[in-house]
Amino acid sequence: LQSGSGTDDGISYANVKSTASGSGASQTWANETSILLSSTSGTLYGYYPYSSTVTDVANIPVTATSSSQTDYMYAAAVSGLKNTNRSASLTMKHALAGISVTVKKGTYTGTGSVTSVGFASDGIGTGAVLNAKTGALSSVAGTGTSFTSTTSFTLSASGTAREFMVVPAGTSKTIT
Repeated sequence: LQSGSGTDDGISYANVKSTASGSGASQTWANETSILLSSTSGTLYGYYPYSSTVTDVANIPVTATSSSQTDYMYAAAVSGLKNTNRSASLTMKHALAGISVTVKKGTYTGTGSVTSVGFASDGIGTGAVLNAKTGALSSVAGTGTSFTSTTSFTLSASGTAREFMVVPAGTSKTIT
């Protein structure tokens, strides 16, 4: 919970870890630190995965490489939380983009042993800063870096997909 000044009646609630129990309609969440609500209206922001090193939800470092495929998420602000309005529902959104590369056998008559699949583009990067308040990514780094899967497979008529999470650079560029 974070009010406009970063505190709620003088108590700071920056980067409080919440953990889910259960699933579906019976899922509940518990905060690592109790949040005391008062008549002062506060705002809740969410991001995933939790990191104890985050000091500002508007400045979260994100990384996406061939070997680091974390699904970073954020939730738009829920405002108006106070002692008379204690319930909030967060809708998480994906911060990164997904690219799926499918390789099919087609008319190839050989065995088709594939040892790696990869791509690169100036339109995607390997790191950025996520603003969990807005979902915006800034300071995109590592554009043009190759993403590669080295999991071997044999070609088939239906195809084999390899999926990658990447940092979108905010520009439309060719993928090679």
